Amino acid sequence: MVIGCIGAVPFYVSSEAVKTFETFQLSSSARYATHQLAYGNTLLEFTGTDPSQVQIEILLSAYLGVSPAAEYSQLEAYEFNGIAVPVVMGDCAYGRWRWVITGLTYRPEHYDKYGNVTSAKVSVTLKEYM
Repeated sequence: MVIGCIGAVPFYVSSEAVKTFETFQLSSSARYATHQLAYGNTLLEFTGTDPSQVQIEILLSAYLGVSPAAEYSQLEAYEFNGIAVPVVMGDCAYGRWRWVITGLTYRPEHYDKYGNVTSAKVSVTLKEYM
């Protein structure tokens, strides 16, 4: 069962494999200009919003039927080519349009006897692309 995706990279749970995220964090912020008044209080003026940001931590494990290297290279291709992709979790598509990957962190956790990565955590940072 598919539970979400970053572009064509799905998150799913089945009897054969598990590829899901451990944490999902969405943050946004507004911009304000400060106007200094002579002999009075300062005034704030709303000037817009900054692009929203999403941080997702993913566990990739060969023991759960997923190839860490192959999955990471797919995300890396999105980052290196500047491809804007949708972010969907459950029934909710996040953002006003699409997202670009602005950062990836690959942390191998387990290796087999040949030195191949069998389990890794990947942190993905995305910014809203308008």
